[in-house]
Amino acid sequence: MAHGAFKKPRRLINLEFELQILMTAEFIAEAYYTILRDRAEDPVIAQAYERILRDVVKHLRFQGDFFATRQQTWHPLTRLLWSCQCHAIFMITAYVVWFDHRPNFQALGASYGEFSGPGKRSIRAFRRRITRHLN
Repeated sequence: MAHGAFKKPRRLINLEFELQILMTAEFIAEAYYTILRDRAEDPVIAQAYERILRDVVKHLRFQGDFFATRQQTWHPLTRLLWSCQCHAIFMITAYVVWFDHRPNFQALGASYGEFSGPGKRSIRAFRRRITRHLN
């Protein structure tokens, strides 16, 4: 179910929208792997999750730089709408992933807030990064 939520809408509109959907998967991965890392009982497994998280952060930095460059020619209202859309897509996707993977989260003793919180913080940091490049 969650895989389809990413795959089908990705190609509906344009490059920016497709990348936004892919970026949402990175925000979701960051949230998911943070929980897995924090709950890993084996230090080697925790290190593996940490390496994955470092890669996700690098991807998001790259995408932030791309969108900062891309948005330089956008009208401020377009940038605001894009930012709101990014947040909305994340929130919808986070709920779908939570629902789809609920047994896993429950087995880990993780709450929805623990799952969605890191993604929300990451999106805010992402948007601040773009804004700094634009100013």
